[in-house]
Amino acid sequence: MIERLDLLWRLRVRANYQESDSFLSGLATPDEAADFHAVFCDIVAATLLTVEIYVAHRVGKPALLRVAEAVPIPPSLGVRSVLTRKNLW
Repeated sequence: MIERLDLLWRLRVRANYQESDSFLSGLATPDEAADFHAVFCDIVAATLLTVEIYVAHRVGKPALLRVAEAVPIPPSLGVRSVLTRKNLW
């Protein structure tokens, strides 16, 4: 299983040394690729949460919620949508 810190290390190596092999080395199975995807989604969600909190403070939670609810979200992405983090604003 890919750990979050392992993924962040790989991203840093890729960014600093521009070595694509270090970014995806070791992903040999579909399960490992799925783990990579899940961890990457967690990192992106955590990053977006900080932006969402900032926007919620600037424009207000009700305004941000109205905008978030207006965006069509495919059912397969519902568990990763902004609406799943609305209680954290």
